[in-house]
Amino acid sequence: VLYPSQMAEMVRSNEKLRTRTYDPSYEAGPSALQGVDDEDFNKYVSIARTYGHLVNSKDKFGTQVALYPELSSIRHSCYPNCIQRRALTRPYRAVIRCCNPNGLAGGEEVTILYPKVNTVLFLLMPKERRQKAIQERYHYTCDCARCWKSNDEKELSLSGAYFHESIENNNVQQKRLTIDMRDEFEALNVIDSRPGGAVDTPAASRIPVAPGKLLDFVEKYTAADAPLRLHKHHWRLSCVRRAYMKQADFVLSAQQNSANRKVTPLRSIIEKRSIDVVLQQMSTENAFIPPGHPFYVTSESLFRKILAVLPDKLCAAVQSKARKLQVDWTFLATAQLLWGVKVTPIRPSSAASTTDSTAYTTPGAEDGDASDASADGDANTTTNTTTTAKKAASVGTISKSASMTGTPNTPTADAAATAESPPSSAAVQDDAAPSQAA
Repeated sequence: VLYPSQMAEMVRSNEKLRTRTYDPSYEAGPSALQGVDDEDFNKYVSIARTYGHLVNSKDKFGTQVALYPELSSIRHSCYPNCIQRRALTRPYRAVIRCCNPNGLAGGEEVTILYPKVNTVLFLLMPKERRQKAIQERYHYTCDCARCWKSNDEKELSLSGAYFHESIENNNVQQKRLTIDMRDEFEALNVIDSRPGGAVDTPAASRIPVAPGKLLDFVEKYTAADAPLRLHKHHWRLSCVRRAYMKQADFVLSAQQNSANRKVTPLRSIIEKRSIDVVLQQMSTENAFIPPGHPFYVTSESLFRKILAVLPDKLCAAVQSKARKLQVDWTFLATAQLLWGVKVTPIRPSSAASTTDSTAYTTPGAEDGDASDASADGDANTTTNTTTTAKKAASVGTISKSASMTGTPNTPTADAAATAESPPSSAAVQDDAAPSQAA
């Protein structure tokens, strides 16, 4: 289906799709369907564009859009218990897989991340920014359980910032420091801000600043005596740390895959403070990402790569430091096995290793979940209906969907993470007025 009229017809003919949220300002043009007025026509096309998935049919029709009405009742959650995977080749089947380590009980609601916010970075955003991203992309205000409890200390830490006691009552200096910090962050260009695009850091090749500058920002705003200090879970720090980690991962992968080709020297990107940045990010992700979710293991994979290139004594020291983190290393290994993450074996230290040094292999793909399946979930909506598990499901369980209908265009155990209350500082919230917050 390549044309607005075809998209509108697919939505009109399916009750579940008709109830999806849409952009009321979207205009597709005059109605091309008999019996459908312009207002409804624009609504139906907007729904298809909002919840459709781009697929390449590799035939004369080229790129099309897939719609999954049978899965459209699954609601988004900022702390999901399932993921959706979608095959990129015919028949474009989608599967729902449980990612709750405790499984799902019969009658428990099934939730996923919507595809345009299906990123690590989205899960590390404060409530206001998550809700803004959902509103811009799916045209409703998220009211999931996590958003409802957004005033607890852990959630507030995502935008927590502190002024040094020496300027505790100096509103003018606080405002200047806040503006300077935001300007420095914007200059790094470490978040993809394209309208309607995925909420994520750019690819390593599109990050315009040197790794050292990213590390400088983190160091400056996490120093104990900084005039303005950001909480270690602050979303801006996560953006910068993940941008640095993408650059580091790119260099390490190039080193591993191109022994005889000139690549960026390791010393230009892997510094002593690199370890702290990765460990800090692992701690943050461990606190806010559901422990059975595939995103739960992303930073640990880079951590292993860095360990693999360190001298033996330093490797052992880093592993010893890592053991002090509030990270469930045993479950990380289980999650890697579950999601088929290929990990870099690390040298065992004289002390007990923080992680299992076994290189896990990919479990056999099940029917409908081929290796070319993407990890972005099915686009669905929020009406007042919910989708519940019909029977108990364990972590990793697959629930198969119906084949593609219709089609084309636009597409953990929670570790303790209480907000720090550093001595000699005034706590503020980052996204409030500049005079009040960082």
